This record gives sequence, C-alpha cells and structure tokens, in this order.
Amino acid sequence: MRASSEAATRPATGPPQSAVVHKNARRPASVAPRVDDMTTSTLAYTVPFSLDRSRAPRVYRLVNDSPETVTGVRVTLVGTGLLVPVATTRLDPAQSVDLCVLGVELSRSAIAVVRWFRPGGDEYLWRFSF
Repeated sequence: MRASSEAATRPATGPPQSAVVHKNARRPASVAPRVDDMTTSTLAYTVPFSLDRSRAPRVYRLVNDSPETVTGVRVTLVGTGLLVPVATTRLDPAQSVDLCVLGVELSRSAIAVVRWFRPGGDEYLWRFSF
C-alpha cells in the first residue's frame, strides 16, 4: 500500500505524449521529421481558394484562384449556426460559390470546412474562421 501512496504524491514528469502517428513510426511523435525523410513529392500544395468577405457576416464568397479545376467541392459548418448546404460538382478557375451563413458570434462559435478534389483525384480539406 505504501508504494501506491508514494506514486500518488509524486509530481507529473512532463506533458503527456502525443498520439500523432508520423510517417516514420519508429521515431517518437514529439520529434520532428528530419529533412532527409522528405521528398519532392511531399511539398506543400497551396490552397486554391480565397474568401471574399465583402458581404459578411451573412454571405461569404469562395473563389477558385488556382489555374486548375477542382471538383466535388463541399462546405460544412462545424459549431453553432446554420450554413445553407453547398455542393458543386466542379469549380473552374476564377469561378466562385456563395456561402450563406446564419449564426450568433460565428467568429467564436464556428468554423467552416471546405473539401475538394484535385484533377488527379487527391482529396483536400481547408478550414477557415469567420
């Protein structure tokens, strides 16, 4: 019984370990990947959209600023509020879609998540705050 009471009074030895799984599973999650682990195929992809907030807080315009057509665009609201469902089969370069949103203090209570596919079929997600 003495051992358990000593363990209960011992201070914690640091933050809990992260549950994030990296590509190199042998390395602890708290250690950043080495530069030599990365290849040219893992370079970042720029989000193809800009968000026009000129008619906020009720209407936001999602604009495809990239030179490629994106497909399967879906926008969902996470948190409190209401977003008129958005689903378009394709958004060509320079095309846009309006997002109609209702809610109180959306900047504190909600985010939107945009999902789309690149021409090669890769799926991407982007979140934005109001």
